[in-house]
Amino acid sequence: MDDVQIIDTQTLKAAIDEGRARVVEVLMPKEYEKGHIPGAIHIHFGTIGGRARALFNKDDLIVTYCHNERCRAGRIAAAKLQALGYTRAYYYAGGKDGWTAAGYSLEVSSPDTEET
Repeated sequence: MDDVQIIDTQTLKAAIDEGRARVVEVLMPKEYEKGHIPGAIHIHFGTIGGRARALFNKDDLIVTYCHNERCRAGRIAAAKLQALGYTRAYYYAGGKDGWTAAGYSLEVSSPDTEET
């Protein structure tokens, strides 16, 4: 899991603005509802492997995140995706904390969950 690909805040912001990133918050639904990176969908990190085939193409730019660097869920989700052959799966270590510290807002909306 130490070799998981990392994406920084500015690169993630540019990818979102250009519509190139599939951003996934991997926390509990309540955390997602409190605020998430704009455009992010919710998939709990424990189910991402099972949901990936239906949601993503192998060459999609997929970025997983959670709260911050201390939270391991985003890293675990990205590692699962990479192990499944998603070569452009990245972990945004900054998470919600890094996003807001960079001056960007979180989006608050009703659950846009991909869990069934």
